[in-house]
Amino acid sequence: MQPVRQILADAPDVVAVPPELRHHRIEVIFWPLNETPETKAPFHIETVMDDIRRLIAHAEPVELGEFQLDLTGFQFDREEANAR
Repeated sequence: MQPVRQILADAPDVVAVPPELRHHRIEVIFWPLNETPETKAPFHIETVMDDIRRLIAHAEPVELGEFQLDLTGFQFDREEANAR
C-alpha cells in the first residue's frame, strides 16, 4: 500500500479518506503550508559558537559501548576551526 499525499489549496471542514486507505490503521498529519515564509531570527555564528562552548564546558563523559566520549577540558580554537 502506497502513501497518499494531498495538498489542499483551501482546506474544507472535512477531509475524505481515500478509498484504498479506509478501514486500515493510518496516520493523519495536518501540516499548514504557509503562503509566505515565516520570519526566522537571523543566524549568528557567534551565538552558535557560544552555545557549543557552553555545552562542552558542562559536558559529562558519555559511555558509547566500548568507547567513551569525554569532552572535559576541550578547548575550541576559532582560528583553527576557520582554517579547515
